[in-house]
Amino acid sequence: MQYRSANAGVGSAALLAAILFGVAACSTSSNVDVMLFADPGKYEYHTCDQILKAGNAMAERELKLRTLIQKAEQSAGGGLVSTVAYRGEYRTVVEELGVIDTVSRRKQCLTPPTWRSSTAIQ
Repeated sequence: MQYRSANAGVGSAALLAAILFGVAACSTSSNVDVMLFADPGKYEYHTCDQILKAGNAMAERELKLRTLIQKAEQSAGGGLVSTVAYRGEYRTVVEELGVIDTVSRRKQCLTPPTWRSSTAIQ
């Protein structure tokens, strides 16, 4: 008869933590060429107004997550905490922003960077 040790689950947890750490470490890259978490077709049938609202919401979430990551990394062990707790979602949000930007450019939506003045310079 075999008995399982009380620490048998520790090895599995360590393996899971290593995998999560590896995925999150890959997510720290600012290059968003490969989409792991965002759906490239998600905003295809949205109107420009809907795309702008989604972009604003994602930009707010990105700022909040970036602040949480910076705050967590100031404490001892904070790098691990920020990686496990925030970096996966941060990567998702950054990819979503990339998708929103691509779709809004393709649809020629007026977004804050492309807004034109409605008044003539006199």
